Amino acid sequence: MVDGSGATLTLHARNATDRDWPELAGIIPCFNPGPKESQTQALANEKTSFPTSQGMLLLKKREIHWNHNLRAKVDAVQPDQNYAWKEKWPKADPNAVGGFLMRETNDGEWRAGIAWERFLSCQGHNPRECMHLGIHLGPLPAGESRNVRGKIYLVRENSALLLKRYGKDFPSEE
Repeated sequence: MVDGSGATLTLHARNATDRDWPELAGIIPCFNPGPKESQTQALANEKTSFPTSQGMLLLKKREIHWNHNLRAKVDAVQPDQNYAWKEKWPKADPNAVGGFLMRETNDGEWRAGIAWERFLSCQGHNPRECMHLGIHLGPLPAGESRNVRGKIYLVRENSALLLKRYGKDFPSEE
């Protein structure tokens, strides 16, 4: 569904396996301006921010910021921090407190955003100035399904107004 601020999304995930998905199961869709030859130049940048307990902060290249409610569980999976992707996508503080990423256009006039009501992590900027907002799907028993509501924003308003709009659209986090 499209409204004046963007498109409302629904992800329907079904565990079609014979195994229960664990608490930290999720998917990480890529939201990007496209390949160089056809990309939306206005959004081809790294002016991407995410919500933290200290307010909106800019993402640093490739760092992953985990959902503050799930960070202890993430850390418990590999207490020695020796996970396979640590060099390429290092875990970083602060944790994210909302399932939202926002990017400002190069001229500062527009904001694009992606939001999910259940989120696992946020990360971006590789390889095409991407935004990755991990969708939290677990736990999900074998044969069961889950719908997760989301939204893509594209608005001509300042960051504070878009953050307020996001808060109204997604009033409570998991």
